[in-house]
Amino acid sequence: STGEPVLHGAVSPPNAEGVVSLLLRRVPLDPRLEALYRMVCMDSVDERHELMALMMKHRRAGECFCGGDHSSMSQLSDKDGDDLESFCCAICHFRKRPGSVTTNSDGVVQELMVCRECEFAVCTFCLPGDEGWTPPADPYGRLADEAVALGAKMANVGGWFGGRGHMCGLPRVQCRTGIAPRAYRGNLENEEPRFGSDVGVAMCPDKQVLHDGIRLRVLLDEKVRDILVDQGQDYASVEIDKVLPKGATIGDMISYRDALKKSTLWPIVVEVLENQFSHYRTRDGDPARAYQTTKKLSFGVEEAVFELGARVDDGDY
Repeated sequence: STGEPVLHGAVSPPNAEGVVSLLLRRVPLDPRLEALYRMVCMDSVDERHELMALMMKHRRAGECFCGGDHSSMSQLSDKDGDDLESFCCAICHFRKRPGSVTTNSDGVVQELMVCRECEFAVCTFCLPGDEGWTPPADPYGRLADEAVALGAKMANVGGWFGGRGHMCGLPRVQCRTGIAPRAYRGNLENEEPRFGSDVGVAMCPDKQVLHDGIRLRVLLDEKVRDILVDQGQDYASVEIDKVLPKGATIGDMISYRDALKKSTLWPIVVEVLENQFSHYRTRDGDPARAYQTTKKLSFGVEEAVFELGARVDDGDY
């Protein structure tokens, strides 16, 4: 990014003479938004321009960009060679791999249909539900919204990765909007995927999930607060409210999530809950134990809010 203000605004539909009116305004670049773009793999300005150009291509349901219906599209096969790398489904980003066969649970083969004139592609699984595409009034604003949506998915992974219920493996953040950045579209050079696992951005412990400059708030939920207040405890020291100049990785988020569990207040919460639900049992018949929960309440360019709670489950493992 150049750091210079950018121009953006609403684009009106063409009038009877085919004239389009633009009302543009200068908007200073927010360094936090730029940091968010970097985190969600949209840091290339050229790619952002490419994505906004794609957003402005109107397409009616059941048609390609040039207005032809899907019956005029041809099926991509191994004979197309290098073209296999060029096309992916505009909806789910499926790519046809040389010599491979992808099927659904019913054994139906997934194929890729391509319009050779406008280079629109859609897979046979997504084709029946294709609703077309309506360009946004403000592509720059829509692009920022897409970055926030992807950032929220990454932040959500930071809320549970390595915690209770995460058995193993690296989850992937996927983009299903039809205008996915390149990093989310998959790569034919990867080894054969299982359940489409090569599509999207892999999340590992050192992956950044909160961007530079964001304000992080970690709060206790109402139930835990009530328990601590009833026990005469001050919970303020456990809650977090700070700006993160360098953002946060999944590893950092794990330490923030442990703020309650590693405090002197956690045994108090555990004792109250386990006494309250002393009749709860695990699947093996042992007394059920309290555990901490983490919930993402909100995520935006300026702030992310998480909530720490506690619960006991009957029939727990």
